[in-house]
Amino acid sequence: MIIMGGNPAEAHPVSLQHLLEGKELNRANFIVDRSAHDPHRRACDRICAAASGHRHSGASTGMLWHIFKNGWEDKEFIEQRVYGMDDVRKEVEKWTPDEVERVTGVPGAQLKRVAEMFAKREARRR
Repeated sequence: MIIMGGNPAEAHPVSLQHLLEGKELNRANFIVDRSAHDPHRRACDRICAAASGHRHSGASTGMLWHIFKNGWEDKEFIEQRVYGMDDVRKEVEKWTPDEVERVTGVPGAQLKRVAEMFAKREARRR
């Protein structure tokens, strides 16, 4: 599970409870992508404490860099349902681990770990 640009601790506390239960019951990975300038940072810090990992906003393209570089993307899904992927890949090529670390402060090794965790985890259905 990845939360990007949201603050469920304040905006959706009931849904946050479901996310936290899902993390515990299903041993799900729980990643929070937060902005360093979030005015609700204290609430976000509480979510980050419960997360498997967190990173600062802007690192998502860096995650894609690792996913594409290592062939972790769902090629069948992309082929069947995604348009404009060539443009996406071209943009992602610019966001090397060094560039992402320079812009966001997120170390390349941490970003790769999160990208791999996200890409390789199979979805579980109840």
